[in-house]
Amino acid sequence: MKLTWLCGLAGATLLRAGAACDVVVYVSTDKLITVAEHTATSMFAGIGISVAWRMGELNSAPSGSVAIRLTVTDGAPPDSQPGVLATSYPYAGADRGITVFYRRIREPARTVPEQLLLAHVLAHEIAHVLEGIDRHSEEGVMKAHWSRRDFVAMQKEPLPFAPIDIDLIHLGLEASRNMARGSSRGLTDQVTSAQTSKPGSRAGRATGNEW
Repeated sequence: MKLTWLCGLAGATLLRAGAACDVVVYVSTDKLITVAEHTATSMFAGIGISVAWRMGELNSAPSGSVAIRLTVTDGAPPDSQPGVLATSYPYAGADRGITVFYRRIREPARTVPEQLLLAHVLAHEIAHVLEGIDRHSEEGVMKAHWSRRDFVAMQKEPLPFAPIDIDLIHLGLEASRNMARGSSRGLTDQVTSAQTSKPGSRAGRATGNEW
């Protein structure tokens, strides 16, 4: 059976049937997160990155695509810092993944609609994985801590990616493709030309973002 990959692009345009998406996210959850997926897809479409979502375990993506595992759990691990909504593993190579702590997304005290907040969390963590490093920006969706002003702003329109993040996302995506093709110029070589990695980074290290 031939799979048809539908990738989100600006203006709700779809790639031709059979075309590879830039990113394929394999979703493991019994939660209904379709609205959040659509919003996150649009956020990446705005910077020229196409994203497709598939239910099921992580599988090999079509040639030219990056596969990411997304797990949505109810609770957070006991050692997780309070307020952390998700964690990602940008240094885990082919097993790059994201875990979202859904109960924390749904806390009654939050003033942002559940699916909108989740969309920003997904976009934030997917960007970490694509950039391949643990870093944050001063403004926009990649801030380490969103403020009240950010929560108000995202209800009018999605928070933007900072210019440096746009560059790093495209750079990291190209590096992942090079590694898939067996190129010796890997992710670390390319990303360090634009941003120095934090000391002590290693495969499997998690990034936890507190909001």
